[in-house]
Amino acid sequence: MPLIAEVGRKSWSSRLLLGIIYFILCIMGACMVIPFLITISSSLSTASDYWNYNVIPRFLFREDFRYVRGLSQYFFRYPSYGMQMKAYFPERPRHWNSWSVIGRDKEGHADFANFYMEEARKNPEGFKAMAQDYSEFSMQYDLTDLLCNPDRVLSVDFLIKHYSEIYKEKHPGEKIGKRQLMNGALQELSTEWETPFESFYNVQFDKERALPLDSQNYIPYEGEGRFEGYKLFLRDMQNLRPECGFATPFCLRVKWYEFLGSERLKLELGHTYEIEKYNAVANTDYPSLERTPFPLPASFPNELQVIWKRFQNEYFPLRLCKLKVTPEMEAAFQKDVQTNVPEIATLNKMLGTNYSSFAEVRLPAAAPRDVSQSNFQKIWLNFAKKQPPESKIFTSSEIAYQAFVMNKYGSLEKINQAYHTEYSNLEEIFPPFHAAYTQSFIAHQWKYTLQPAVKNFYMVMSYLLFNGNAILVTLGLIALTLCFTLTINPLAAYALSRFNLKGHDKIILYMLATMAFPTMVSAIPSYLLMRDLGMLNTMWALVLPSAANGMSIFILKGFFDSLPQELFEAATIDGASEFQIFRIVAMPLVKPILAINCLTAFMHAYNGWEWALIICQKKSMWTIAVWLYQASIWWSSEPWIVSAGFIIASIPTLLVFLSCQKIILRGIVIPTMK
Repeated sequence: MPLIAEVGRKSWSSRLLLGIIYFILCIMGACMVIPFLITISSSLSTASDYWNYNVIPRFLFREDFRYVRGLSQYFFRYPSYGMQMKAYFPERPRHWNSWSVIGRDKEGHADFANFYMEEARKNPEGFKAMAQDYSEFSMQYDLTDLLCNPDRVLSVDFLIKHYSEIYKEKHPGEKIGKRQLMNGALQELSTEWETPFESFYNVQFDKERALPLDSQNYIPYEGEGRFEGYKLFLRDMQNLRPECGFATPFCLRVKWYEFLGSERLKLELGHTYEIEKYNAVANTDYPSLERTPFPLPASFPNELQVIWKRFQNEYFPLRLCKLKVTPEMEAAFQKDVQTNVPEIATLNKMLGTNYSSFAEVRLPAAAPRDVSQSNFQKIWLNFAKKQPPESKIFTSSEIAYQAFVMNKYGSLEKINQAYHTEYSNLEEIFPPFHAAYTQSFIAHQWKYTLQPAVKNFYMVMSYLLFNGNAILVTLGLIALTLCFTLTINPLAAYALSRFNLKGHDKIILYMLATMAFPTMVSAIPSYLLMRDLGMLNTMWALVLPSAANGMSIFILKGFFDSLPQELFEAATIDGASEFQIFRIVAMPLVKPILAINCLTAFMHAYNGWEWALIICQKKSMWTIAVWLYQASIWWSSEPWIVSAGFIIASIPTLLVFLSCQKIILRGIVIPTMK
């Protein structure tokens, strides 16, 4: 029966009331739909736009957002990624200190992206030449001096592929199944990395290989399985995008700019070298420090040369230095070694050598990188730090690129002609990643934009398919839960309704009392019961504690009570048994409430992870909900992948609801019409 009769709806007060009711319903509907749309938008996002919380992703209709979105695949997670981005893109706004800030800066997106895309359109030939040179240079540059944001999807795919090949090589001729291969590859990874990983999907490549490339004393060890695997990964990343790669050469000039503006320099000199001071001393007019040359040209004033030599001596990474070895320097090295380790026997024990005297110890030009020579590396580092800059040969990605273009073009004039630039010093030329990325983006912007969104969903699906037995266990749990929901609850309710059982009112009260306590209160006794019955880590432990539901039985009993007794009497006269009456007469009439019960039972079985995690410690018995809960912990630094998991997990619930809604509405509408 409607709240307001047809006759009374024509009055203004009734119309106002109806308008208020519809407005409230619209607000409530929006409050339900908008969070879901934001979750969908988040599942399509990356680091650059996740924190926007937009109902409709901006990258769908704004080119500048697509441009910046693509950069988040390069500059994220590793130390000082913001400064590295600033070095490659000097026009980056100064307040862009995190991706959460960047994502919310609409005007900044437009100014930043439009600047570089306009430069590319104004100077297409120059940008094309720079992009081609960058591609050639980056593909041949030292892998140990590259910075990479290890995309989780790509890194997981690489690890699975790489260690699967290793496992196959160790088991030639064997017929290996997919799951066996995955387990074997995971074991190979755990052995080589000396870490007992639970799954490929919780390997955080960025934390495992957070290389301190700006440290003066860091020297990468070659030959170490983990590091060699990382180098192969970097090479794969470069090959995926030959035009601009997925890894960028480390910008050492960032360290130089930090040094010029450091408080330590200010305390000693009374000032720091901001761009105004730098231009005043060097008699230049650079717009920012990021545009100033690196290394410092020899023609620059002595005041800057002193600071540059100090930087070379105290901050320049020794992994990028070579010594100009002379007999005098080698003799000094031997003396230094003897001073620190007076006994030759002790030195041999440290280094695993068999020197008969200190005169046999040779000084290599570069630091040894073999992991077996770690002690000798420390000796070399201590000695090299004491040597003046004049006795060293310095390199970096900037110096290497300057040598590359000079070797290719022959002179600064020809470089300017090819690039359509006006460089006044060779040292002003840096690896032009900005040109390579911009050219590549203009040609493939939708590919760069949509690829990360697809990867988010691909990551979750592969994670669920190849981790444990999540899908099979969940399907089995749902099937048994629905089976019990359609049998135990209706049978119990029918018995309480049809038969005058002694104390049936107390039984109903007891069942309703179970609803007075939170689910977790009953978890402990239920766990102890399952343990005593020997059912831990089994499907029965997941199903039996919730097989009977007090509320469902109570509601079904009410429906059975409301059915006309004449139906049951007629069936009895026709010779039907009690079970036939239950199955043929009673059950079809309570389909709407059974549909609601099934939907509730499905959601409880499908989405419930607390009980499944408590009762099943074996990962082989974990459900989809438990695996997704685990993933939300592993992927906390990448919440957009977690959002993709929520969307995928919600699809079955949506499909079940849509399939049941007609039955549910029929149960609501038809009795009202009658």
